[in-house]
Amino acid sequence: MILTGNVMVDRYNLESAGNMIIAKEIDSHERLQAFKRLATAMKSDGALAVAQLGHAGRQTPITVNPHPFSASDIQLKVIRRATGFGIPIPLSIEQIKTEVVDRFAYAAGYCEKAGFDGIEVHAAHGYLISQFISPTTNKRTDKYGGSPENRARILLEIYEAIRQEVTKNFIVGVKK
Repeated sequence: MILTGNVMVDRYNLESAGNMIIAKEIDSHERLQAFKRLATAMKSDGALAVAQLGHAGRQTPITVNPHPFSASDIQLKVIRRATGFGIPIPLSIEQIKTEVVDRFAYAAGYCEKAGFDGIEVHAAHGYLISQFISPTTNKRTDKYGGSPENRARILLEIYEAIRQEVTKNFIVGVKK
């Protein structure tokens, strides 16, 4: 199995300015062909091709977006020699669906269309999904905050949306 690095699902919430992006609003024939070439190259010696899909959330550099989405408005502290990060904006319940869940599902379907064998949802290293899961960064009082079950809700919704978008043999994993 060969796994890509971060392929971001939102062009305004990147981990780095050079990330690959899959987003409906910038989709084109040329971009799909590029992802097809990538999947074909990854599989050329018989390996499975898996794309890691992510959303940086509050870990988006300020140079990319001064107000990235997050679970809560808790700003990331700048570490020695790290780039600055903006002031995060908590996602509304509607935005969780349209700006996160739907984007992951679209990207997974896109990967399958491009010839990948599966995807891995990046829910680790402080990125958006882990911002929801962690009680340190999730101070929400709605159905996405509080209990561990509520904080994990977004990940389960992403998984269910992806499963509806792809075929049953398409691999869906989670990095946590």
